[in-house]
Amino acid sequence: MAKKVKIEFEDEDGTKIKIEIPYNDPEKIYLYLKSLQSLSSTSSHIQQLNDRYDDKKIIEKVEELIKLEFGASYFTLSDIYALYKLKYNEEIPKSTLSTYLNRLYEYGVLDRIGKRGRYKFRYLKSVNL
Repeated sequence: MAKKVKIEFEDEDGTKIKIEIPYNDPEKIYLYLKSLQSLSSTSSHIQQLNDRYDDKKIIEKVEELIKLEFGASYFTLSDIYALYKLKYNEEIPKSTLSTYLNRLYEYGVLDRIGKRGRYKFRYLKSVNL
């Protein structure tokens, strides 16, 4: 089943805006949220949504960290989790990092060995995300 992202927004005056994107494309989500922000007088709500879906920055941070710190060596989710917290001084759930590692694997950026929950990853190449 194809992934879908649904965004619903209700303005202070009761105006409702609903957007459904047929696949999880952070760049498109970001563009739609920016458009809503320009239409809305309550931009703080849109900014919160924007921050939530602007994961391209996080995935780029993860890829850069892997490339610089691990090179072609294998690493685990716990390794990248500890390094991410140390390097960027930001809290990030392990489940979120796991999602990004799996996306990078699907994009062909990472190699993956092992069984679910115990994967080891290795940097292969950079791609335009």
